Parts: sequence; C-alpha cells; structure tokens
Amino acid sequence: IVLITEKNGLEDAESKQMKLAQYVGKNKTCSAPYLVKMDNGNVTVLWEEFDITYEAMDYVYPGYKRAVYKSCGVKYCVLDSEGNLITDIISAPKVRLAADSQPICIDGKVIWYVNLSDGQRTVYTLDTRINPFVDIKTTDPYYDAVLYVKDAGLFRGVSDTEFAPGTTMTRSMFVTVLGRLNGLKDEQMRQDERWKISDFKDVKTGEWYTPFVVWGSESGIV
Repeated sequence: IVLITEKNGLEDAESKQMKLAQYVGKNKTCSAPYLVKMDNGNVTVLWEEFDITYEAMDYVYPGYKRAVYKSCGVKYCVLDSEGNLITDIISAPKVRLAADSQPICIDGKVIWYVNLSDGQRTVYTLDTRINPFVDIKTTDPYYDAVLYVKDAGLFRGVSDTEFAPGTTMTRSMFVTVLGRLNGLKDEQMRQDERWKISDFKDVKTGEWYTPFVVWGSESGIV
C-alpha cells in the first residue's frame, strides 16, 4: 500500500491509500518497495516479488521446514503527482532488486545496480516513460526526443494518440512551443483578455494558437 499525503500540514492532512498488490494468504511475498520521483513529477514504484516454497529439514527437528525464496522478477507502476495510478502494474521477470539498491531517475529512466555474490555488479535500467502515441515507436531515432517534449509540456501531439512526426511545423506551432518554453500556460493564456485578439487577419479569435501568436507578436518574435 502506498500512502500519499500533502507535504505541508502533515498533522491534519488526509492520506490517500493506493493498494498495488496483496500477498497475504499466498505463497508469495515481496521486497520493500522503492519510490523514484521522475523528471516529469510522476513517481515510479517498483518492488521484487518472490515465490515461497518450503524445504523439509527434519535433521534440525522433526517437522521443521525452511522457507525458500525464488525471485519472480520486478514489478513496477507509475503514479502521477496526485497519487493516481496511470499505468498497469508491469512485470519485468529478468530484473532484480537488492536491499542496498538505490534506484534513481536519469533522463526519464529508472537506473540502479545489484551486487552479485561472485563480486560482479549488474546495472538495470527501466524505461517507465509513457508513450501515448501509436505513430511513435521505440525504434524511431526521435523516440526519446518526442517523449521529452511531451513530458516537458512543449508538444501535445495532433491528438491524444497521434504525434504526426512527419507533419510540417507551422508558424503557429512554433510560436506556441516558444511560449510554453517560456513558461506560459495554455489555460491561463486562453483566459487572459490580453491574448484573445490578434492584429493578424489570418489569426482567428478562439483558435488554440491565437494567444501565443499575440504574445509572440507583442514580444517581437513573430
């Protein structure tokens, strides 16, 4: 169970509980979970799961059984900044954790290492970024760049599921990205009367790009 509580006012704040897995009454258990804050504010939760079998050791005393733990790999999921589950729980059966593992976020990926019994060290990397675009594949040379600008709020795609990587970038797209890069928020721009009407005849009031065109014009950019 993951608890999400407001950072300020801990004494009075209500905790939100997110139940991710249950092992009571099963021949399974898990490691302590690790929480890793990602670059975009999301949190990756990961833990290692184990099957439990019992080995008879009557030579210790009659009826004594020793628990034997076999790793089933790592499971992980991603929560948003409000503690809502935004991915399924994903299994990585060939991945391991350890008590001294310290997962960190680098370039949107979770990275950690495990010290092996023979003195070797294995480094693991999990790409927990969410790709909603059906036209962007992991094999595309621009895959990382697309996810970066999406997570940074600079691009949103032409729909919820399409990025259209081959589409020509228009001046309206360009100035919108520049505005977002300067910290301007879409909703605030649309509500602010200063940015609703453009002097350009081909920029209509109410279009998604109109506030950014007005801002770009007044800033001397376009």
